[in-house]
Amino acid sequence: VESPWPSTRQKTGWRHLARCSRIEFFPSSQSLLAMGQTSALGCHEIGLYDVALDVRPVTTCQGHFDFVADLCSISSQSFASVGMDGSLLLWDFRSPGPCSKAGFGAKGAPESLSSVASSRGLLLCGSLGGDLGFFDLRNLSEPLMRPPSVRGAVVRLQLWPVGEQLVAAVASSEEGLCSLTVGGSCATGVLHQARYQPPLEEPRLFYD
Repeated sequence: VESPWPSTRQKTGWRHLARCSRIEFFPSSQSLLAMGQTSALGCHEIGLYDVALDVRPVTTCQGHFDFVADLCSISSQSFASVGMDGSLLLWDFRSPGPCSKAGFGAKGAPESLSSVASSRGLLLCGSLGGDLGFFDLRNLSEPLMRPPSVRGAVVRLQLWPVGEQLVAAVASSEEGLCSLTVGGSCATGVLHQARYQPPLEEPRLFYD
């Protein structure tokens, strides 16, 4: 942190941003990262930065029409993002535009998507309304399955494999931390609220 703060010295090449969301480093890279951002001119975009080179973005990816709420890396060259416009987009950082957009079938897309996580070629996304959806990266035309919903907004997701199943940590703004198990005997998903020892005092509100 520079002193005095904020710095009175203008940074060379610094690009003013109105809002920022999640920052995600790409696998096998120690310097390349993606960040959801809204520019000072109101453009909702994803900035790709090489922090070893410059504070300016290497490029920006545009495809969302509202705030980019979250993103997650899929490989060393691709990532997924969700936005308040209700869209789930798949990107290749070598292209400025999205590679594909997820469809949500007859039920339609949620009004606002707030979080996304990836594992084993699958994407799990959550909405401000508490809905969850699994997508197969090979076919984004509609959700592969719709796990049970949570109360309140889905503010954060983490997803990892356990044997033949997938386990997700789901942070909800009203229910707190929940675990979701998908696959095997759990079929399309079993949701359990976390238990704390000693018990937490109410309310269990999660923001990240």
